[in-house]
Amino acid sequence: MKFNLYRIKSLKDFSNVFKGNLGGYVMNYHNLSQKGNCWSYNHAIIVENARVSDNVKVFDYAQVYGHARISGGALVENGAQIFDNAIVYENAIISEHSMVFSFAEVSGNAQVCGNAKVSGKARVTGDAKVSGDAKVYGNAKIYGSATITGNVQVLGNAQVLGNANIEGVEVICGNSIVDK
Repeated sequence: MKFNLYRIKSLKDFSNVFKGNLGGYVMNYHNLSQKGNCWSYNHAIIVENARVSDNVKVFDYAQVYGHARISGGALVENGAQIFDNAIVYENAIISEHSMVFSFAEVSGNAQVCGNAKVSGKARVTGDAKVSGDAKVYGNAKIYGSATITGNVQVLGNAQVLGNANIEGVEVICGNSIVDK
């Protein structure tokens, strides 16, 4: 798909952005809220019906598209992609080349990084971290201070919570609950 992209220019001073600074790219003015201190930096792209608001920062080749919604103080950076109907909010961090898509939600202080993928109706929240090549999908939930890394797959209605640390090559599925 081709989009007409427009480079944004700050109309005011806020955070580490000064009036006149050039930012990333949007498709239209609805992509980036004029309220709050949200900003798209460098080569970040926000297109289609995606909406970034509040104090969100989108950096370094990150892409937000489809009907994705990002709000609160979330940070999206380093080539990460958020798309479809995904929602990222509060202080969540989506970084590196990770993807959050479909109807997935990432919130709290959660982190999704590396090449990790969160999709379906999966939820990652609290202080949870999903990294490496991990995949969380279906109706899976990762929360508390749980850490998922490596080639771990969490799917179905599985839940990983508490201080659980799952790494390596593992599949957690069905109605499993892992709390270590």
